[in-house]
Amino acid sequence: AAPVLAATAEVLVTVAEVFGDAALASEDRGKGVNPSSSNSSNSGSGGGGGDGDSEQNDTLWQQLEQCFQVVAASALAIVQISAPLSSSSSSSSSSSAAAAAVNEHEDALGAVLLLANRLLSFAPASLIRSPALPSIVGVLLPTSLRAMRTRQPALHALAFLGSLASHVDKTVAASARPPSLSSFPSDSGATGLILTDPSTFPHLTPAQQTTHHLTMTRLEPLIATTGADLVLGMLRGGMDLMPSMLLRQVAGVLFSFLSSTVFMERAVEWLVAALQSPELSETIPNGPGSLLTFEDRTRFLKMALPTHSLILQGSSNRIDNNNGNNLTAAGCTNPYGATVSYLNPSQMLLPRGRFISLMVDLFGVARGESTRDVLVTHELAVASLAAAASMTATANGDGGM
Repeated sequence: AAPVLAATAEVLVTVAEVFGDAALASEDRGKGVNPSSSNSSNSGSGGGGGDGDSEQNDTLWQQLEQCFQVVAASALAIVQISAPLSSSSSSSSSSSAAAAAVNEHEDALGAVLLLANRLLSFAPASLIRSPALPSIVGVLLPTSLRAMRTRQPALHALAFLGSLASHVDKTVAASARPPSLSSFPSDSGATGLILTDPSTFPHLTPAQQTTHHLTMTRLEPLIATTGADLVLGMLRGGMDLMPSMLLRQVAGVLFSFLSSTVFMERAVEWLVAALQSPELSETIPNGPGSLLTFEDRTRFLKMALPTHSLILQGSSNRIDNNNGNNLTAAGCTNPYGATVSYLNPSQMLLPRGRFISLMVDLFGVARGESTRDVLVTHELAVASLAAAASMTATANGDGGM
């Protein structure tokens, strides 16, 4: 039953928080007690604790990992879905049924997502290697983003998604190695580079190497394959059912993907694809995107991603037509946008505060809470900034001659 699931997940969250905080405090005092000898990506080598303490730590996190698998399976059973929801692979009726189940059991499902987030914080390897994680990230999370109406459960879903992106970025940064994903082996048929060659990252402890390996061979590919649904879930929720006081958080999580050192190139594609998804079509009466015109969407993309010059390839065709005309970067044949190679997110994005403000106003237009005049105001502000930057660059160039 959902109430039992919610209560169980909340107890497990408390256990994870208490033990994780205590373990980190012990480490700070120089005792070297880690949440798990193979779990913490932020901990040191863990040399101060005795073997008995280490074994107890391992046992507790292994038991918590098993409990997570049980509650995750229960959550998925409540929602009654067995495959990722996307516009291309699932019918609208199954999507509606899943959304209805999420609405009915938000507290329980939100507690499970909170537990997943706590495991990611204190024992990331326990979460990443869990067989339940693909279904949580690929099924439960995007469905929750689409359908949750209550503040606290929706906040748990957003926080977990933001933590996933942050964890991958921090893992790459900790390795002091560029995120060239081709250099990392996958779990299918390849030996573990980091596990079999400790010298690959000599500055990382064995525990950190383990977490790094799991992150880059399991979590990063999982996010890469589910990112389109996750971004679509955020946009659909923001345009429809997501509590209005969380719209800035939605925009903030989206910005974290667009500014991610690992995901930013793909996140641009996900954003463009989501804005032209049939789920957000303006042709669906009373649909979540029914109040957004094609011009609204292109205006938003041009402002949010100024260096991409996103336009519609075609003259008077709408964004959701099935005739091959899609939003894409000028000169790019990829129907879901360009894959670019910017190393500095500030070169391709509005500043965080301006992006969040623009995104929230787009949600307001979609919800019927704002007029599209707010987008025109943003457009004028962005144009003024661009003109000022151009004048500054010209002045600097003239001064150097």
